[in-house]
This record gives sequence, structure tokens and C-alpha cells, in this order.
Amino acid sequence: MPTPLPGDTRPAPSAPRDLRDSRLFRVAALAAVLLVALLVSRSCAASDRQVSQERAISIARAATPFEPDKVQIRLVQQGIPPRAVWAVSLYNVGPSDIPTRVNLVLVDGRTGVIVPR
Repeated sequence: MPTPLPGDTRPAPSAPRDLRDSRLFRVAALAAVLLVALLVSRSCAASDRQVSQERAISIARAATPFEPDKVQIRLVQQGIPPRAVWAVSLYNVGPSDIPTRVNLVLVDGRTGVIVPR
């Protein structure tokens, strides 16, 4: 590096910056990591559930000893490692909309088999 002359006000030349120090690289690397995480999470979640909501309801209806008035269904994760399970509530309601008879059936989200409680 040459010695600056007296009265020279130009800034001294700086060393080239490493690619990892650039702001553009950092933003691109963060975007790439987030994209990979999104793709992995979507592929893992989609492969766990093969039984549809409608199929789970029909399996639960067949296992219920009465004809239900209403049905509620939700997808829950159960166990370690987590496994998708449809929790199907089938129930009858009385005159004031209070449930009189309730049956809860857990249907495996992969196989469609009724899970024992």
C-alpha cells in the first residue's frame, strides 16, 4: 500500500470485501434457508394424512351405535413422534340444543383404523 503524499485528501484504497460480508448475500442466504424450511415442513405435513375428513366421518358413523344429529371433526396430532388423528364427535341434541348423547371416535389419519382410547 503506497504512502499518501502530503496534501492528498483522497481516501486510501480499501481491501475488497468478502462475499459473506455483503448485505445482498446475507439476504439471499436467509431467503434460501426460509424457502427450504417451508418446503420441508409442507412435504412432511402432507405425507402424514391420507384419510380425508369425509372418509373419517363415514368411518366414525359406522362405529357409532346411534344415528347422530350433528358431527364435529378436528385433526389432532397424537403421540411421539406425532401422528395425525381425526377426532370425530357425533352427538344428538335435545330441545334446548344441549347434547344428549355423545360418541367420540378417533380415526388414524394414515390408515383409517379406529384408534383405541
